Amino acid sequence: LAYLATTRQPHSRDTLAALLWPDYSQTNARAALRRTISALHRSLGKPLLQSRQELLYLPDSTGLQVDSWEFYRCLAECESHPHPASQACPKCLPWLSQAACLHRGTFMAGFSLRDSAEFDDWQFFQSETFRRELGSVLERLVQGYADQGNFETAIEDAQRWLSLDALHEPAHRQLMQLYALSGQRNAALRQYQEC
Repeated sequence: LAYLATTRQPHSRDTLAALLWPDYSQTNARAALRRTISALHRSLGKPLLQSRQELLYLPDSTGLQVDSWEFYRCLAECESHPHPASQACPKCLPWLSQAACLHRGTFMAGFSLRDSAEFDDWQFFQSETFRRELGSVLERLVQGYADQGNFETAIEDAQRWLSLDALHEPAHRQLMQLYALSGQRNAALRQYQEC
């Protein structure tokens, strides 16, 4: 379900079966996929997955709340504003803030599949993509709030941005500058030493 929700595209039953059960024969993997889909539908109380010939997909109209869908919807709202995508206008800040709130940790933390290196690779790279996207959102929030003179909120977002990568020098620089602009000279010096 997470794979179909995240990729947002149809996948063939054979592709899903091979991804999730790579050590099984095609017949056994497809049987495992059928059992898993049936168990999923039973546990959710309704069928969510749709099929079209040999393709399975999760339609947008399922009624599910998927954080990644909402995250990208918030970013799309900002893209409709007449400024470069790397900037944030005052109308962007609530959307970016909402997107940042949706990111609550590592993608699918604690979940893994036995013996599926391909799925593990996909999960890792998807997690890194979301982490980079969050970094971009936080960078835009920091700049947007700093431009408004809201240094307290900008500092909080800069600290979160830095928590994504403690070696990210631009985040350190931005945080030092925010501390200095807000009159927190000692905090700026501590941040410099930490950097």
